[in-house]
Amino acid sequence: MSPPVSDLLIRTPTRRNKLFSLLAGGLLWFGSTVLVYQWPVLQLAILLGYLAGALLIFVGFLKYSEPEYSLALGQHSLQYIHRYGRWSIEWQDIILVAHPSIRYGLERCDIPYLGIKLNDVAAVAHSVSPRLASRQIHEQRDILMLAHQQELLSLEQITINFSEYKLTNNQVIKGPRAAWLHQMAALRSAYGYDLYLPITSFAHSPAQMIALLNKYRLAAATQV
Repeated sequence: MSPPVSDLLIRTPTRRNKLFSLLAGGLLWFGSTVLVYQWPVLQLAILLGYLAGALLIFVGFLKYSEPEYSLALGQHSLQYIHRYGRWSIEWQDIILVAHPSIRYGLERCDIPYLGIKLNDVAAVAHSVSPRLASRQIHEQRDILMLAHQQELLSLEQITINFSEYKLTNNQVIKGPRAAWLHQMAALRSAYGYDLYLPITSFAHSPAQMIALLNKYRLAAATQV
């Protein structure tokens, strides 16, 4: 039996340079305010300075609104952390973690997500927050549309479906969670995986992240 792995938090890279964005935006805004009194003839340049400053300040606040960590890896479970909520799954309920791809002409192209294949979606159905379920329905439209363009999914399959979802244990899920589960089923049909982690949610390369997640998954299996 291998020794248990330590708990690990994966930082969110989108929070980088948050202070720089706020300071740069503030300086641009302040500088534009000074210039408007000193050189009023430069109105166009000053206006552009105001707009650039406002944009940088807005980006800075968006960065601060992001959670500090995107993933929490524990001895027994994986948790995905999003500003709209979170979901968690036991390692024992995960079959495979890999980088899904599609065939494009003669080549295979990776999609910008890591895929997690589950034994049963019932394992995650109740852990996802309704807000996150609703958000992910829209965030994953890009890979749904890609699957439709590649004729992997029909128009009906990529349409948001708010009808009830019946789990294998006969429990019925309603609302945003049900729509998320219907979309999960469509994505599994297209790419073979149930849960999708955006590769922008961590600084590691996809290959490094896959190796890390599988390390925790296998370590949990040896502890059973």
